[in-house]
Amino acid sequence: MENDAAAVHSIGLRLLGSDVRVDLARAESRDAVAAAWSRCVSSTAPAEPPQVVDGLDQERAMTEADLRVLAVRLSHVAGAGLRGQGVLLSGFALADRTGGVTLVAGLRTPEVIDALLTLAREDFGYVSGDLIGVLDDGTVVPYPQPVTRSRSAVTPGEWTLRGPDDLGLQPCAESLRLVGILVLEQAHEQEAEPGSGAVVEPLDLMDALAIAAPLLRPDPTLERPLQRLCAVLAGAQRATRIVFTPESGDVAPTLRDALAGKLAPSGEWSAVVDRPANEMAWGLRDGRMRQMPWTDAVEVDDDALVLAAGVPLRLSGLGRTIWSTALDGASLEQVTEAAVAEHGAHPDAPAIVAAGVVELANSGALSWRPPLTLDQVLEGALMTAHPGAARADVG
Repeated sequence: MENDAAAVHSIGLRLLGSDVRVDLARAESRDAVAAAWSRCVSSTAPAEPPQVVDGLDQERAMTEADLRVLAVRLSHVAGAGLRGQGVLLSGFALADRTGGVTLVAGLRTPEVIDALLTLAREDFGYVSGDLIGVLDDGTVVPYPQPVTRSRSAVTPGEWTLRGPDDLGLQPCAESLRLVGILVLEQAHEQEAEPGSGAVVEPLDLMDALAIAAPLLRPDPTLERPLQRLCAVLAGAQRATRIVFTPESGDVAPTLRDALAGKLAPSGEWSAVVDRPANEMAWGLRDGRMRQMPWTDAVEVDDDALVLAAGVPLRLSGLGRTIWSTALDGASLEQVTEAAVAEHGAHPDAPAIVAAGVVELANSGALSWRPPLTLDQVLEGALMTAHPGAARADVG
């Protein structure tokens, strides 16, 4: 079909609370997008002007590769309407008949995807293949986008993108709430015992939080993202890890049983409220270690999870003691004293603590800057007074 340059075949989509308009140059391209995003097509006019996305079909009819590129672009803009209101979590999501949603994270082999699709055809409603929104009360905002899957197990590098209706996936209930997280892992062949099947084990609250936190989509307008996520997970009915082995066999039955189980996460949590009095003091070069600025932090039992520069860091044992002691600046001697008081004496305590401080500094949780030497001070004064000469001296 020849392209009508004057025609714009637009289609409106509702993506995680965001209104998006995809502008396409060809009617057949619109049909392809409508089929792939069939459960996201909006039939009502948006209250505000939608974000406009180019359909990539000006030069030629859309190929399947173009649809996959469009899927990535739409995923980036999805959820703009939820900014500042709730967390966005990456993962495959299924809902039971009551609207209880379980987020499935981790292993995404073709066998796992096919098993999840089987469950979405037979037992569960399809919520999303990659991203959901979760509000503070646990309400889930679905994103039933098309699913990218391998054409076959023989050629896993060849991918196809198909809509949930085309795949025969069941729709989910209108009212959804998060009730669990399911983490899938693959055991290394040398770790698996001969003849062993999949290992199913409950996750405590900190384990579940540490796994879910990296799934958060960054949102600079959202306050207390870790606290929001922790509160939702603490109220979940299940938090489970499944470790598959080479002899696990059919994946679907194991997933079906895990999705029906109720292994609630254990642990008491609270927010970390003590912040550095001066969040710019980390730049001081006085030999004292200090906490780097952080966005949010929670503690579960004896561990803490800190979100700094968008990266979650779990602190346990000695690491937690060092980080807490360094709140507003502490010397290595003071941190060592705190570590001995908390964990007991050790002949190599100073070296062990120093190694822990270096590790936390390398991870971005702490700043530890030695004082300037006299030579460094004089070099800085020289560069200030004679910048041209200083540059010549160094190269």
